[in-house]
This record gives sequence, C-alpha cells and structure tokens, in this order.
Amino acid sequence: MSELDALSGAYAASRERRREAERQGRAFALTTARVWNLDLKARFLPVVLGEAAFLLKLEAEALIALYLQSFVTNLVGAAQRLMPLGQTDAQAILAHLSPLCADVAKRALHADEGDVFSNGFGSDIAAMRHETMKTRVFQT
Repeated sequence: MSELDALSGAYAASRERRREAERQGRAFALTTARVWNLDLKARFLPVVLGEAAFLLKLEAEALIALYLQSFVTNLVGAAQRLMPLGQTDAQAILAHLSPLCADVAKRALHADEGDVFSNGFGSDIAAMRHETMKTRVFQT
C-alpha cells in the first residue's frame, strides 16, 4: 500500500496539488472511520478511497463512475463561480457528462498502469504557477 501511495503522490506535479490530495485523503480516512468504523491510514485520497471500497466490498465500476461524477460535479461548481452559469445549465452539463462517466468507468476496469499516465503538462505548469499567485479563487 505504501508503494501505491508514493506513486499517487508522484502524480501530483505541484506542491499544492500534493497537499490537497493528502488533506482530502486524511479527511476521508477520518470520516470513513467515524461513519463506517474502518481503520484506514491517512494516505492520498485515491489510495484511501480504494482501500475503503475494497474493505466495504464495493463494485469497482460503480465506484469509479461515482468518483468521476463527483469530480465533474466539482468542476461544474467551480465553473459556476467563475462564469455566468446558472443552475439549469449546470445540471444540463452534468446530465450530458454522466453517460461519459459511466463509459470511462467501464474502460478503466481494463486499464493498466501505462494507461493512467497523461501528458497534462499544461495543467501541471498552470498549477505550479497558480500556487505562487497573490490573489486566487481556489487553493489548487
């Protein structure tokens, strides 16, 4: 589990993305311990989420789809704060993307480690620049 946690940390290219994933993992572990009585070590969010899902015997495809849906929902919520995007349009975007989340979840079941890597250099560079800005709307 430690190796997987280290790999997860390596995917976080900026200091703040790494810190955010650590904080989210710690909060998830604490909440899950209180609600589901699971003894989880604080790790990066994807790792502690996977461990909790394993212990609770959750179906991987459904878990992945729900994780993606949550991620997309957070992005749409951020877009609503940054631009004129109302509730109805936001819900329409989510409805449009929900089938994609399910499709990606199905494909993710057959992915290997090489499929996980991406070339999001632009996003990584933007995250590194963002963490040194004086005025920011979001932490990462």
